[in-house]
Amino acid sequence: MRSPHPTRFAAHPLPMGEGLSSRFDMTDPVNDPSAQAKRDLARLAADRDTLGTSALARMAEHLRADDASANDAIEKWGKRIGRGLGAVFFVFLAGSLALKVLGWY
Repeated sequence: MRSPHPTRFAAHPLPMGEGLSSRFDMTDPVNDPSAQAKRDLARLAADRDTLGTSALARMAEHLRADDASANDAIEKWGKRIGRGLGAVFFVFLAGSLALKVLGWY
């Protein structure tokens, strides 16, 4: 009995002259795994430094209340106090949760 799709399961050999060595030429800088790994590590190091410093800078600006009106000192100090108390409360809640999970409380 013939298969309804004879070419579906047929072997598809590589065209002549195209073996694995020509597809994955290690002298080509695009396909070189060590060069690709070095590029990835350099990009990761740059992203990590940017992410860490920008997150700390954003947090400092937020706690400094830079978004408050420059003419209204009461608003600026109110935001600073409120955001500072919020940060302290967050640390307290995170610490109490950690103590509960660890069973020390």
